[in-house]
Amino acid sequence: MEKDLGVWVNSELKWSDQCGKAAGKAMSVLGVIKRSFKRLDIESLKILFNTYVRPHLEYCVQAWCPYYKKIS
Repeated sequence: MEKDLGVWVNSELKWSDQCGKAAGKAMSVLGVIKRSFKRLDIESLKILFNTYVRPHLEYCVQAWCPYYKKIS
């Protein structure tokens, strides 16, 4: 695996490692939010999600998104 500009690509030019790491990072941030707040209403959760979690999921999505599209 090689990391370039924060994006992980393996020797076969597959993006599965990048997707896994992004999902893991987003889940860890969600865990921090869950441990930090005892009660959250839906609006506060939306703000926290859009601010802290969503950027981890969307980083470099323009590059690896077409990899998972199936051609019919």
